[in-house]
Amino acid sequence: MSVYNRRSSVVNLNQLVTNIPVRRKAADQVERDKFEWSQWQSATKAINNIESPAKEKHVRNLILGTFRLEGARLFWSMMIRLQLESHPIVCWKFCYVIHRLLRDGHKNVVNDSVPLAPYFEQLGKFWSPLSNLESSGGSQMSALRQSYGIMTYRYCRLMISKLTFHERNPVFLGNLSIGEHNDIRRIFTDNLDAYFQLCIELLDYMEELLGLAESVFTSLDQSRANSMTTAGQCRLHPLIICIQDSSLLYDYIVKVLFKLHDSLPGETLQGHRQRLNDQFRRLKRFYEQSSTLQYFKDLIKVPILPDSPPNFKLKDDIKNYQPPVAIVHTPPPEPAPANDGILIDTSDDTVSTLSFPMNDDWPPNGHVVDRSKEIADLEQRLLNCDAMLRENRTQTDELHRLIAAKDTELITERNHRLQLEEQLRQQLDNQRRMEEMHALEKKANSEEKFNKLLEAYNKLREEHIVVLRREGEIKKQLANLNQEYTQLKATYKNIGDEFNQLKIDYEQLKTKKNEEFNQEIIQLRQTNDEVFMNMNNIKSERDRFEKEIEDNRIRLNDSNNQRQNLEKALREQTERTATLSHTIETLTREINEKKQVLQHEMTSFENQSKILADRETKQHELETTLTQMSRLINEHENTATINEKKLEELQLTNKTLETTLQNKTNEFNNIINNVQQKLNDVEQKNNNLLTTTDQLKIINSTNDAKLIESNGIITELQHTNKQLEKQLEQSNREKEEFQKEMIEFKKLMEMRESELQERLSALTNERNDFQIATVTTTERIKKIEHAKQSAEDRYKALENEKSSINNQLQSEKSEFEKRLNEAETERFDLLDKNREHEESLMDLIHEKEELEHKVLDLEATAREWAQKFVNTTDNQKLMQSNHANLINNLKQQYKYSILTFCINQMHDGIERTKDIDLLNCKSGAEYLLSKLRMAVTSTKTTQDLWNKQASGDESTTFPFLNECIALANCMVDIVVHGKATSNLVQDIDQGVILADNCRDVTLLCIDLYSNYQTPSTSIDYDKQSNDLMRRLNSLIDKTTTLLPKVSDISKEELGDLVEKELQLTHETIDEAVRQLEAMMAKSREQDTGIKCEVNGQILDSCGKLMQTIKVLIIKARDLQKEIVGQGRGTASAREFYTKNHKWTEGLVSAAKNVGVNAKVLIDSADRLLGGAGKFEEIIACSQEIAASTAQLVAASNVKADRESRNREALTHASKAVNASTAQVVATAKNCASIIEEKSKRIISFLIKDKININIEFYRHQKDKYQITLS
Repeated sequence: MSVYNRRSSVVNLNQLVTNIPVRRKAADQVERDKFEWSQWQSATKAINNIESPAKEKHVRNLILGTFRLEGARLFWSMMIRLQLESHPIVCWKFCYVIHRLLRDGHKNVVNDSVPLAPYFEQLGKFWSPLSNLESSGGSQMSALRQSYGIMTYRYCRLMISKLTFHERNPVFLGNLSIGEHNDIRRIFTDNLDAYFQLCIELLDYMEELLGLAESVFTSLDQSRANSMTTAGQCRLHPLIICIQDSSLLYDYIVKVLFKLHDSLPGETLQGHRQRLNDQFRRLKRFYEQSSTLQYFKDLIKVPILPDSPPNFKLKDDIKNYQPPVAIVHTPPPEPAPANDGILIDTSDDTVSTLSFPMNDDWPPNGHVVDRSKEIADLEQRLLNCDAMLRENRTQTDELHRLIAAKDTELITERNHRLQLEEQLRQQLDNQRRMEEMHALEKKANSEEKFNKLLEAYNKLREEHIVVLRREGEIKKQLANLNQEYTQLKATYKNIGDEFNQLKIDYEQLKTKKNEEFNQEIIQLRQTNDEVFMNMNNIKSERDRFEKEIEDNRIRLNDSNNQRQNLEKALREQTERTATLSHTIETLTREINEKKQVLQHEMTSFENQSKILADRETKQHELETTLTQMSRLINEHENTATINEKKLEELQLTNKTLETTLQNKTNEFNNIINNVQQKLNDVEQKNNNLLTTTDQLKIINSTNDAKLIESNGIITELQHTNKQLEKQLEQSNREKEEFQKEMIEFKKLMEMRESELQERLSALTNERNDFQIATVTTTERIKKIEHAKQSAEDRYKALENEKSSINNQLQSEKSEFEKRLNEAETERFDLLDKNREHEESLMDLIHEKEELEHKVLDLEATAREWAQKFVNTTDNQKLMQSNHANLINNLKQQYKYSILTFCINQMHDGIERTKDIDLLNCKSGAEYLLSKLRMAVTSTKTTQDLWNKQASGDESTTFPFLNECIALANCMVDIVVHGKATSNLVQDIDQGVILADNCRDVTLLCIDLYSNYQTPSTSIDYDKQSNDLMRRLNSLIDKTTTLLPKVSDISKEELGDLVEKELQLTHETIDEAVRQLEAMMAKSREQDTGIKCEVNGQILDSCGKLMQTIKVLIIKARDLQKEIVGQGRGTASAREFYTKNHKWTEGLVSAAKNVGVNAKVLIDSADRLLGGAGKFEEIIACSQEIAASTAQLVAASNVKADRESRNREALTHASKAVNASTAQVVATAKNCASIIEEKSKRIISFLIKDKININIEFYRHQKDKYQITLS
């Protein structure tokens, strides 16, 4: 139901406030009264009828009050007593304070204030201009009502719009934020109707906000108040919040309109765009007006809007959109007053009583405080305090800079004060001299002296008139100078703008042309590279032909020798062996020559030479060589014709390249000419600037002359003053004789003297003003000179840049021409050499064919052997890398599987908590506490091992995995036994919290293991481990409070409880012994090998421990009977235990702990045999049993006699328990080392097996290669 539907004609604020719920409880009545008193003081001091802005500390206190009570009920209860209709300033300040509470207060403030929207409507109507209510208080009250009434009416409308907006859109908080990134385009996904309606509501909200801002500035202009008066600040202070809200609203409207334009046609959103354009102009004017006010400069950084709103018809325009951001500067802390403890405002008598109707907001008992929420609130406050501290530091730095500026101003003011004091001293000296002159005048007796004095006075008066006339002329000249200076400044500014525009045009032209030049140069370079590549290919082809011809010549001669040797061998059978050996030597020389070309194939050629040593193969090759020479000659003839065709094609490409290079050169020269012309234009404009600067120099010289003339006039005035002082001294000496006759003339002289003194002081002030004006003029002239110098520097920089560009272009041009000439010469040389090559090739083709086939065979054989060698080497490297990768993969897979097993085990433990059978299972808190402590220790060890493993220590892998398994087992026990322990808790909520905390800790451990499975540098493992340990320690604290307390049992029941508890413990031990025997028998039947040996050792040591505990319990019962039998003066055992109830409580507690820990030990041993437990649990349980038995022995020894035999027997039994415990610990550690060694052996065996398989595969491949090679 909307707020508009809940309004009535008359709104009862008291009734609306009582409907606000109470969410937070106070601690006690004293604290409640103190808090209410503090809130009331802050409310009355922030909301009063004084025309000044509300202090930030009072508003901040009210905001903190909303967080403490988690709502605004107390604030609205106080507003009932403030009588907001009594004064317009009170209502204005109230609107500002409630606006601040809605923005910065608790989130429930908005929900509590939404039903009070009708009250704002009623309040706005009361202060609206159309209201007929007569105001009391006279004309001043009427003026305040007229100005503040309109602003309050607009502010109430803004509050109604804000509350309506938040009621319809609860996703927006009070400060209009919607999340971490304020992305409004994701709140409704693709619901265009919702976004369409949201855009309308945002525009309505912005409309009310701009209306309030316009009414404030209108009122400020009408009241003629500025931003540095308290009256102006009282009106302007709420606009800070308006600037913050408007920047966010504008950002949301723009983003929503962009999203709507992506899916809807532009005609549908024409109205939205028109409203936004209108509001954009008004908002820009609002920001411009606010940025010019001095009051806002130290409080907020007003955002700057662009010249026009975004173009929503262009989708890419959103990339150019920059959201406005308003940054609020935190004000410096206000100095605390001396009477901080006395906060009563004596100006308002309403604060004397505090019995307003808000006493039902607090319950009678407020001692139950939610500690977790308070801790969260305190942490949030700490974060806020850190942020405020950083802001205060930045503000302190700014204040230091302001203080330094103020110090300089203070020094100037101090110098000015010293000058004024010097002038005052001179005036006093003149006055003293005048008084002496009056004393001398009393003695004057001659009329002649009076006439002389009168003449001197007239002369002084005339000179003073002349000085005044000169002063007027100087002022006129100074005004003319100022006017000329402003004209020169405007001219210089225009010239500077033209120069900047020319520079921008030049830079744009330069960049454009440079890009074109670079592209053309790149194209030319590519073409040139292609030419060079073609030339290099031709050169390499030519060299290859020459080398082949040379080789063929050598081989042809060798083949002729071989032919002659073969002919001789046919004639003489006896010389055949020598001929064949000679042939082998020649072939060996050929292979050596081939080795020089192919050095990396040396081994292959040596093997080939051994193969060629066979006589029959060599003879067969020599016979076939003659038949193949004719075929090779034909092939080389064909290749020669192909080379001729290629040469013709290269000649054609060279011609085309020449034409393209010539065209590109012409275009390049044209571009250089255009750039040179534009540079000449820039030089012309620079010359114009130089002429302008020369004119400025001339004007400055005239100003200097005028300043010199004014200084001369000032010196003349000073000289005249000195002459006047001398004449006054002379007149004083002369007037001593005419004292009686000058009584009447004295009055006239006094009048003349006062006028003269006033004229002198005025002249002195004007002289000082003139000096200041000359100083400012000089500074302005210096600025003009500096600007001129900077313009000259820029001109020089442009000249240098121009020369560098010309030099670069010339160098590139010359380099290109040089390369072109070199290419031409190389091309001609290549053509000449090609012709020579063709001629020599035609002569030597017939000589080449005989040995060409043999060379090809040798090369093929060499390539084959080289390829086999390379493949063998690559396979060896590949096998080595595969071996290393295999070992690493095995380790990672083993680690991943172990962590997966731990994670699944913990998930199974969580699932076991959902079992219906576990609801009826109950467990004590002692075992859960021991598991929590073991988990804390294991978490710390796991964290240390992980850090060592991350640093590169591979030896910590297996200890880390073992510790992970131990921690996972602890977590399973924690979540299961935490659920069982929660069934024993009497407070159901506390039990549910305990079970949930155990489950949350297990889930946190699962997250940690998941991160261990997939390591990443972005994950902070230490932070996760510390968080896990912190939660485990918190669970330890909570579980400690659940430990059984015997003090809950009445003293009458203690007498029977001791014997029962000892008997129950004895039965528990017997049952544990039977279970261990059963498990031992089962292990011997099922297990074999190391597992059977380990299980047997563990069960044997645990059985011995149970037997010693059983003996200890028997001895403890005998000692108790002896203690009770002695009686100690009591009638029965029950009375004895009741009388010594504290000792009995310790005895009962110790017996309970022994039984519970024995049962836990049996459970741990059972899990260990089943494969789910670990040896650390056995060690921890045995140590817990030893501690419990020590407690039982200590409790029994308190009342026993020192000479008692039962006491000695109990002591011996306790020592036997400690020895058995040590035996269990040693056995568990030994078995753990055996299991770990076995696992390492298995892994190493697997790795060795895999390596052997790879080696066998490698050997098989090697044999395969050898078979193929042979």
